[in-house]
Amino acid sequence: MLHGEGEALIARSPEEILEFVLDLEQYRKADTKFSRILGVDRSGLTGTARYSAKLRGIPTPADTQSFTLAADYSTLRFVSTDKFWPNVMARFEGRFDCTAEDGGTRVRHVEQLTFSRVIGWIADPAFGTWWAREVRDEVDRLKDLLEAGSSGADRR
Repeated sequence: MLHGEGEALIARSPEEILEFVLDLEQYRKADTKFSRILGVDRSGLTGTARYSAKLRGIPTPADTQSFTLAADYSTLRFVSTDKFWPNVMARFEGRFDCTAEDGGTRVRHVEQLTFSRVIGWIADPAFGTWWAREVRDEVDRLKDLLEAGSSGADRR
């Protein structure tokens, strides 16, 4: 299983942060693992997103994920929904937790990619360190993008 997490205090509201994340065309500036955004279907606080990604430059099959946004913008969660391909290879889960603090919002982002036994033995060591670093860097890029032109929040 690949696991990565990052955390930062971002000088923006939880709503601004999570709405930015849900705009996948914009968010791909922070998450460089995205390859192609194939569609987002949103109805209020829930929806689906379909995209393909790159792992260390290697293209992946398209994946469909469901997402759920908490009404108070405290949490946004993504989970793979494809029943067959690519869930046969791997299952993705991602989460953003937002807590308002003085100076902005504390954002904690966690991503897990669990490979099937068939490929996990090679994929986990090949991508593990890279994945952990990439998710930390993703949160740093998110902070930089949202705070462009403003000051105040410190990075953790």
